[in-house]
Amino acid sequence: MLERTATTIEPCSLQRVLPVTRTCLQSRRQLHTAFWQHGAAELELLDVCQAIMRLPPSDRTTPATLADSNMRPDTMRASGVLLDFLYPRGTAALLRRLYPMHLLRLGPSPGYRRPVARLFTSAPPRRRHGDSDPPAKANPFAVARDIQEDDVEEDHDHERDADSPEEPAEEEDVFSDPDALRKLLHSDRAGAYDQVYQLYTNLEPSLKDDFTTHVLLAISASTRPIEAWRVNELFELHKVDEWTEQLVRAAVKAQLTLHNSSEALSIFRTAMEQRGFGRSLDYLLASGLELASWDMVLEAWGLYSALKGDEEPAFEPPFLPVADSVADAAMVHDADFMAEPAPIQDAKSATGADAVPDPQPVAESPAAQDADHVADDLFADQSLGPTATYPTLAAMPNFQAQMTELYQSLENDPDTMPQRTALADSLLVHLAKHSLGLFQPSDAVFILDRAKDPRAYERYILMSAEQERKRLASDLYRKYRALPDVRVAESVLRVMINIFFPHNVRGMEQLLEDWYRHHGGLDERAYHKFMAFHGTRGDVHSIMRLAKEYATQHNTAVDADPKFTTNLMHAHAVRGDPEAARQVMEEAAEKTGTPPDVAQWNILLNAHTKAGDYKGSINLFFQIYEEHEPDKSTFGAIMAMASWRGDLQFNLQLFQMARTRGIEPNVAMMRTVVESYCQNDRYAEAEALCTRLTKQREMKGSYTYLWNSLLKHNARRRDLSTVNRLLETMSSEGIAYNQETYSQLLLALLYCRQSHHAMHLLRVAHREGVFEPTPDHFLLLMAAFLHSGEPHMALKTNELMSSMNYPKSAKRMTKVIDALGRWQQLPSSKRRNVDSEYFLKHIMREFYKAMEREDEGGPDDIRSVIGLYSKVLFILTQMREHATVQQIIALYNTRYPARGTPETLPLKLLHNIMLADFHEKKYDRVKEVWSLVLGRATVRYKTAAALLNKEAPEEGSVVYAQRFRLCDPLKTMQRVFLDEQDAKGLVELVATVQSRGFDLDSKNWNYHVQALARLKKWRDAFSVCERVLMPQWTGWYMVRAREAVKNRVPLELRRVGTNPHRPRPIAHTLLLLAKEYMDLEQMMLWSHEASREFQFVTKNCPKTVKAVTSMMRSGSDLEAEIFGEERRPRRAKQAARGRPGKKSRDKRNVPHQDVWTDGGLLNVVDKAPKAKGELSAADILAGIKGEERGRKTRDKRNVPYHDVWTDGGLLNVVDKAPKAKGELSAADILAGIKGEDQGNGGPRGKGKGV
Repeated sequence: MLERTATTIEPCSLQRVLPVTRTCLQSRRQLHTAFWQHGAAELELLDVCQAIMRLPPSDRTTPATLADSNMRPDTMRASGVLLDFLYPRGTAALLRRLYPMHLLRLGPSPGYRRPVARLFTSAPPRRRHGDSDPPAKANPFAVARDIQEDDVEEDHDHERDADSPEEPAEEEDVFSDPDALRKLLHSDRAGAYDQVYQLYTNLEPSLKDDFTTHVLLAISASTRPIEAWRVNELFELHKVDEWTEQLVRAAVKAQLTLHNSSEALSIFRTAMEQRGFGRSLDYLLASGLELASWDMVLEAWGLYSALKGDEEPAFEPPFLPVADSVADAAMVHDADFMAEPAPIQDAKSATGADAVPDPQPVAESPAAQDADHVADDLFADQSLGPTATYPTLAAMPNFQAQMTELYQSLENDPDTMPQRTALADSLLVHLAKHSLGLFQPSDAVFILDRAKDPRAYERYILMSAEQERKRLASDLYRKYRALPDVRVAESVLRVMINIFFPHNVRGMEQLLEDWYRHHGGLDERAYHKFMAFHGTRGDVHSIMRLAKEYATQHNTAVDADPKFTTNLMHAHAVRGDPEAARQVMEEAAEKTGTPPDVAQWNILLNAHTKAGDYKGSINLFFQIYEEHEPDKSTFGAIMAMASWRGDLQFNLQLFQMARTRGIEPNVAMMRTVVESYCQNDRYAEAEALCTRLTKQREMKGSYTYLWNSLLKHNARRRDLSTVNRLLETMSSEGIAYNQETYSQLLLALLYCRQSHHAMHLLRVAHREGVFEPTPDHFLLLMAAFLHSGEPHMALKTNELMSSMNYPKSAKRMTKVIDALGRWQQLPSSKRRNVDSEYFLKHIMREFYKAMEREDEGGPDDIRSVIGLYSKVLFILTQMREHATVQQIIALYNTRYPARGTPETLPLKLLHNIMLADFHEKKYDRVKEVWSLVLGRATVRYKTAAALLNKEAPEEGSVVYAQRFRLCDPLKTMQRVFLDEQDAKGLVELVATVQSRGFDLDSKNWNYHVQALARLKKWRDAFSVCERVLMPQWTGWYMVRAREAVKNRVPLELRRVGTNPHRPRPIAHTLLLLAKEYMDLEQMMLWSHEASREFQFVTKNCPKTVKAVTSMMRSGSDLEAEIFGEERRPRRAKQAARGRPGKKSRDKRNVPHQDVWTDGGLLNVVDKAPKAKGELSAADILAGIKGEERGRKTRDKRNVPYHDVWTDGGLLNVVDKAPKAKGELSAADILAGIKGEDQGNGGPRGKGKGV
């Protein structure tokens, strides 16, 4: 209050009132003149700080210079720093230079006065003789420019005569120049509100009326109370018939700044009733919501709606005065920009409607500061036009929360709640129609939910699609189509096709439904889009149906349309039917007389790759290479096939051939190279290639696919640490995640048996919009539950997919049948009063339903159908339903005659036949089928070089990545030789398989050792165990517990131990060897042969011997069975009654009954126990976002980095695949991308190069 009161005091007038001192002080001190004038200007520190924060860094550090080098600073004015005379000289000068706002002296000054020094006395010093004030500056704008204040000079003269009387100064009325005011209004000076107002007040009275409106609008941009008072004073000079929209907005804003809500409402009411001006409603609504003044909000809106209804506030052009001169015209300005530090701008930027920014009490919020700038941006968008009428309200950071609180407050008065709620709803409807584009997406969704206006939904969906907000547009579309009595607009349907195509199956089906329901059919573009969509899914039936409708509506021959031919061929290619794709291509060429183009040949090549026909794909590729002009798609298709099989050498040769043809590699081609390296266990080279390509960014396309290949293969290795590291690398390199990236993360959780974490990931994605879950993601979740022994959760996931209207497929039915086949693992509540026959009927019912969908033209590819048949045959074999197995095989041969011969029957089905014959003791037939399987697999999985070279030997010609293809049929043959007690045949079986280039997995090796031990081949059994299995053995748990060492193996090692491609001995194998070792030790006393065997085993198999001799008996049923002991009564009794007192595995994994809800995913805490050291949900989300967790698991801390982790991946495993002589290295590939040669003579010549 003292500072504000001081503004009315004439500078230094207090000095004339106080008596003059008559004595001189011996001890004196110079006192800064600001002591008398401190606080004479209305300056608040908060405003100054805000001004400092608004300036760019360069403006804050660079001191301002004087406008005129001949001018000196004014000393008799208020400083920008409170009590600055108490600071040392250097500190005060520094503080004044930091402030961007320098205030004008408050009193009229005819010219410059020298700085004067003071004693501790109130008497002014007597002037020296000869000194006089300099005359007034000739430049009338000097007063406005004299705003720079430096450190005031101190007068070091001696004490003046205090007794000499002072001559009173004669003051004249000096008026400011109107041109100076015009220039200042036209300038871009920051914080010049005081200068503007002082120049205005010092004008001649006859000129003030011409400047009143302009000055009012100029100073209305300030948020300080003193400018608000001045605005009110100037506004009172205008009559009601002189009001404009801008003046009303400035006056309302000023009253709200001074917390005069009633006066603001009064002005608004008068303006609405007498002038029809309503744009100041924006400020009233924003202020009312901010202050929780619900009555003011509803009163203001009620007044507006009563007079104008839902009419948009009128848009008034900016105030344009009659220009007496060029300077008059130049002073027109836009006060919209005055919300920022530069309040006075050029008139060319004026919009006029938003002349004043958001009203705030003293401190202006960031949202209010940016409100008018948001309005300017949206007004510049012609699509929104003048509908952007509520920028201040839209800039509120808590709009949704305040509106929600308003609705809650209305419930306190049940009598008026319906009327007032309807009034609030009408406000949101109004905002949805006229200003929805200004609001944040969350606020806009809230407004749309309350307004339920279809037209507003349509406009906002189109705007969201244009801004690439696909997830927001998808969510709004589903709400929009669910509105009552809505007719979905064609414009929305056309836009949403581009968003849903081609991966969002559910969205595309909803679009098709809406198009038929509301418009009776598709337009031409939609027909082609939907045919292409069905082509990507392999849905031939839907394509033919749409083609028939298209021909009827447009009266055209669709067979001659190349788009139709391409889509139909693509559908057959996805289904893996190259014969049908070739037939479509040849028929189209015959009808049109036009030979197939390269695109159609590429689709046919893709059909061969989908069918797994490697030899056919290679032959067709070389046909295209020699007879046509291959492109990137041609090389990409054949390289994808080679990479899937792991034929690295052929893939690199194809890369070289593409260089020879002058084809620049793209991301799709380089992904195949990365895939080939990973298939051959050369992970370090694959990651190095991805890193270099990503850093160079020289190719077009999404680099996400390169990293997805790395994620997939590290997930299969059960290496979650590397998966998280790769995700962090992707984030640091700016590589965006896509749907496939999250699929690979779910795959990693699947292999690591973290099914509930996978479910939590999908739940977070569904609720928080991290990504859009697809049917493939839920299929991976079902597989995760099956892998962790929770078939009931897999069935629950299937029910969830049905509730979400996901289409059924062969892959999904395969998971359902697999879960039903594990009926013994179901909780007891699911198996009560039912037997295996019940589940068998259920399985067959689901299988025949899938066959019916296939007959109707379902979109399943041939591999998915084969997987379904194989799973049903396996379950029937386990249930010993041999007759039904024969019926299913006959059904397959009938439905697919071209694939029903022994030479064409899929290898999976041949193994099912072997397994069924084994259980029926038909060993001769099993051996016949095995010979067929071995011969076909050897040819099928040959390298490209071996396929093209007819003289290549069969020995060792199998692709390295396909070496585990015979593991399942091999185990069946191992069981046959064990039953026949044929140890020699067993050894020869393994030798034959390895000579062809195939290998055994951990399951095969363990069974091989067990069979040799049972057949008394001790030397072979112990030697194989020592050489193959024991290097990965981690010891006995009970032994570690007794020796007081760490009991649990590190989590990373336990995960890797579940990898079947990393052989390690299981407990059953070591127990059998221990039993045979005990028998051999007893036999050596009377048998020389047994003694020699015992000595050989002891000498050559130390690890195995130590394992069997250090074993501690646990009394398990398996031990009793192997050692020929009777089961302990207590254990047998507990097994009969289900081990009371301990939780069974099923019971641990059974979640709450209310786990799955209609809303989607889990709403309660998972009941499954969390393994010690296992990743938490936060760790998984941190891995997705690329964040580094500050906390590591206990197991991970105890694993030495140098002993376990290497650049190549896990456990110091050296890449096993040998590098072919002359093979391209990663450096060669990168040089090939750049078109450089590595000193090898340049590109290879034309030809096959194989």
